[in-house]
Amino acid sequence: AVGIKVDTSALAALDRDLSQTVDAHARAMQAAAGCRFNPASHPQKMQVLYGARVRQRYTILGRPADGLPSFELAPALNDDRRPGAGAKQLDQLLQRDLSERARRVVEELQGHTESVHLHRTYVGKMPGAIDPDGRVRTNLNIHVTRTGRLSSSDPINMQNIPIRTPLGQRIRRVFVASAWDGEPTVLLEADYSQIELRWAAFLSRDPVFLDVFNSGGDFHHEVALRLLGSEQLAREMRPYIKTFNFALLYGSK
Repeated sequence: AVGIKVDTSALAALDRDLSQTVDAHARAMQAAAGCRFNPASHPQKMQVLYGARVRQRYTILGRPADGLPSFELAPALNDDRRPGAGAKQLDQLLQRDLSERARRVVEELQGHTESVHLHRTYVGKMPGAIDPDGRVRTNLNIHVTRTGRLSSSDPINMQNIPIRTPLGQRIRRVFVASAWDGEPTVLLEADYSQIELRWAAFLSRDPVFLDVFNSGGDFHHEVALRLLGSEQLAREMRPYIKTFNFALLYGSK
């Protein structure tokens, strides 16, 4: 396999910057919370965010985690959503009317979580995945996904590198084109964006369906908005509506 060339200097710089970013998020989070806590500790994060709602469930060193202050944010979540520190719960919290300090803590926690994940999954892992010729060779699988699409695995999943965030874009830029047999080359990125839904729109000739794609709209958000009638609910439920839309096309019952 030819593999993909990695700019090791850019990767090393990104590694340093990302480590500093993780530390900066942690310091800012602690300053806003008014206490020192470990953002890598799930019980401590849950105590700071939700306090009494989770105190009986989580312990720190065998003792209830009541030594830390709490913003008691559980009422800001929907009744059917358990308190948590995952991306969906943090997104939902940020859509609520929080105090300035609470919002700062949630925002910094969100940034910290993303930075740690990207460092652990890609930036910190990649140096060991680079072959002596400076290239990464991922495994492309055709019999793994239920949809029949190609998937990438070992040593790096090249398909799941975020594209919408600045950090994700920096990671993508460490992969570079290099000369091949003395000839200049370019990297070509192709994505069948919602290809199944586009085929469904083309075959059905549904005017609403077609208009969403022709106008560059967000199909999943549009479906959620039409079903739920609320912009806020549509934003919150988009991931579930996306699953629903594709499940219909693939014959899920």
